[in-house]
Amino acid sequence: MKAKKIIFISLSLMFVLNIRFLFAQDPHLSQYDASPMIINAGTTGMFDNEKFRGATQFRNQWSSAGCNYTTTTLSFDMAYDERWGFGCYIINDDALQVYNAFNFVGSAAYRITEPGQKKIKLAVGLQAGVINKSIKMQKLLFDNQYSNGNFDSDLPTGEVFQHNSRIMPEVNFGIRYDGNFKEDKIKPYAGIAISHVTNPRESFYGAKDSHLPLKYFVNGGAQFDVSEGLVLDPKFYFMRQRNVNDINIGMDISYLIEQFEMTVIGGGFYRFKDAAIIDLGFKLKNVTYMMSYDLNISYLKKFTNSRGGLEFSVIFTGASMKSSQVPSKR
Repeated sequence: MKAKKIIFISLSLMFVLNIRFLFAQDPHLSQYDASPMIINAGTTGMFDNEKFRGATQFRNQWSSAGCNYTTTTLSFDMAYDERWGFGCYIINDDALQVYNAFNFVGSAAYRITEPGQKKIKLAVGLQAGVINKSIKMQKLLFDNQYSNGNFDSDLPTGEVFQHNSRIMPEVNFGIRYDGNFKEDKIKPYAGIAISHVTNPRESFYGAKDSHLPLKYFVNGGAQFDVSEGLVLDPKFYFMRQRNVNDINIGMDISYLIEQFEMTVIGGGFYRFKDAAIIDLGFKLKNVTYMMSYDLNISYLKKFTNSRGGLEFSVIFTGASMKSSQVPSKR
């Protein structure tokens, strides 16, 4: 119990005081492609068989260590015509009910290649919005408030916060490639995205040299229609923010059960030095339900008994798929 309390206090301070190795990291999602517009603006409204897409995600992490981190997303995008797509998304990231980051972002994408051909699709996207970061001062604990091993909330913290809330501009950019070969049997895809292009100041102390660092995201993969109703989707991503790298690699497998008009989806992934991930779900008509679980393999596993994050997503599309493939979460 004492170890869990130490983790709780330490993680609280790391978020608030901007310790360098956790400085301004964005939340990560195991089902990162359930809401593809969130990771790459170039995917906004770029559909082949759907008219629009709505998605929501919920992630809960570190509850087994007495630390509750939750991330909730809500997104919607649509095809305006054969060239343009528009949408918006919301992200709310809550750490220990002490630190909160809320994003509201609008998104637009333009198809560069000719809409009439399916072999190569290239799109570019741009996003703009706001980020609100806030902390609850009354829930913070500081070492100056401990005296002879006992905590005294009446003791001065020794900390001076210029702000307990900051609103920052958010601008993101992305490029997306999709291919279609062997009569829909091989569909490669790839994307490059940059977030926080304006590099806004974010310090609660008012420090002029404290900026939200750029985030670089590269992902790719391919859907292989290997037999009637069976699709393999190996994929990866690489994300870097300041000096922190996040690498995820794995594969989803989907199988269409025609008599029930249902596609069963399952897969496994490995996030380097952090977690082994299992996901499972199904698509019924035009709604996809997914659940994933992270098995913690990082140095924190001795405190969490290897239990990591539980995540859910629901994806709703405006038209049924015409092929046997799993609905694109990319």
